[in-house]
Amino acid sequence: MLADADLDLLRRVITPQQPCGPPDAAQFTGSIDLLRLLYDPTNRIHRHAESSGAPYVIGRKGAGKTAFVTAPRLHEGVVAVELPSADIYGGVFEVVKSLMSRELQLYPEHTARLWRHLAWSAVLADIARGPQQRRAAYRRVRDFALSLGNGHAPPADSGAAVSQYLRRLRILIDTLDHVGSVGELLNSVEGNGLSMAEAIDAGAEVLAAQPERYVVIVDSLERYSGELPTTEYQQVERISFEGLFRFIGGDGTLPTRAFDIRFAFPAEMWQVLAKVSSNPVKDFHSTVIAHWSARELITLVGTRLAIYCHLHKPDLLERLELPDDGPGDLSYPESRRLVDTVLPAEVVNAFGGHEDSVGFLLRHTQLLPRHLIAVMNQVFEAHSVDPRAPFPVSRMAVVEGVRRAQSAIVGDIIAAYARVHPQADVCCERILPNVGLVVDESELHRVYNRRGIRKVTGLDYQETRRLLIEIGCLGRVVEVDSTARYVVGEFEYTRPGSLHVAESEPLCVHPLFGEVYSCRQSSSRRSQLSEQERQRVRPVYPVGTDPDATRDYRDYM
Repeated sequence: MLADADLDLLRRVITPQQPCGPPDAAQFTGSIDLLRLLYDPTNRIHRHAESSGAPYVIGRKGAGKTAFVTAPRLHEGVVAVELPSADIYGGVFEVVKSLMSRELQLYPEHTARLWRHLAWSAVLADIARGPQQRRAAYRRVRDFALSLGNGHAPPADSGAAVSQYLRRLRILIDTLDHVGSVGELLNSVEGNGLSMAEAIDAGAEVLAAQPERYVVIVDSLERYSGELPTTEYQQVERISFEGLFRFIGGDGTLPTRAFDIRFAFPAEMWQVLAKVSSNPVKDFHSTVIAHWSARELITLVGTRLAIYCHLHKPDLLERLELPDDGPGDLSYPESRRLVDTVLPAEVVNAFGGHEDSVGFLLRHTQLLPRHLIAVMNQVFEAHSVDPRAPFPVSRMAVVEGVRRAQSAIVGDIIAAYARVHPQADVCCERILPNVGLVVDESELHRVYNRRGIRKVTGLDYQETRRLLIEIGCLGRVVEVDSTARYVVGEFEYTRPGSLHVAESEPLCVHPLFGEVYSCRQSSSRRSQLSEQERQRVRPVYPVGTDPDATRDYRDYM
């Protein structure tokens, strides 16, 4: 049974208006208690992250990267040192820019050392704020940390420690008349007579003697506002990221590492960022990709609904013989039973076809928790027009919930790709209303030419096609006659790398994009179709969204 304090916390985020909780995990990961109550440790992503100790967590916006990267905080004996991502990236860019302005030769080893010093600054300050020890190594750590603080106390938090180190380094760069090697300069930051290297050695000695496991955590770059690096341009950012990957791939995976490292990166930018690595096999040999299966998403939603029922409708749990002693992780069969109880067995789609409700909801997502949670919350909102209405919700509430949620979901996807594909919205807006749910290469090329895409965006045809595939708007038709009721399509968001489609293969439009941008066979334009074409239309069913599939799509990608 949960304590009253835990129930009060849950009531703030699991409400009648949001029965599946907030779509954005950042709304609860700031609270260790809420993270403990809402985090799902049963999925494959968590198991892989825990068993591998991988320092990279890569996922799209809404995949739960923040939750996965901060999950070590839930373990007893773990000391989480969270670095503010905006400060640390901005600070490194400024230092690298200053060094380059002095016409110094920078190598990845130099910027890797800079990242290492930043991480250690935060760790040393955290050690110094902890219980005092008698060992000489601890005294050296505390002396150095005091120099980063006000002289009487170490920096108040990780952000303050990082900022103080960066300030010291920038002063050295600005005031020295002559600079030797960059490595010598980086090592010259000192405090109370201790060099950075000496402080790190003392810190490693202290950590080796402690039972606690330290984890340095840096959340995602989703709000990254700088220019994205390439091998030819944006040298400051390129050199900074090349050193970062050298640091993570080295320090983050060494068996003798003093602390663990968890960095989150957005998949939307990963293909660009990863190209700056000069040694990708070494730098990226241990990564976690946050791909979800349909069953995992149903389990997540079912667990959230169980919390909602515990708080607001305990009789439903009792009727289904589900645990009512407080929210806990349900198994997939239990979650499916609860979801099937609150939803109708099937819905009727815009073209008169009967679909399983759960499958209908899932195919209007890109297999992200944020998407399904947003849709389910909208379904409940549509249902609550009549607060006395019992479960299951009506068929219309399911269809209306999807209709309400899909514009926000597509907007979220477009925004996530804004740094890499700023022309994505224009391309979708000009192309999709002129194609059906299935389009071949020649038709897509004709529409590209007719709608003047190059003139408006500056993108050639292949760049436009790649953009549409990369954002998950267009996918590959798995088989021309996929099923009697659906066109089964494979989309890039289910793959660890790029989806490459041959010119001879037909493409299909994702249900979300087809509806939001009113493709020729969308529900909003049904009345414009002939009766014969309406009967031929088959909805697109993305690979991975069938909750009853016997194989997990991740097992054969």
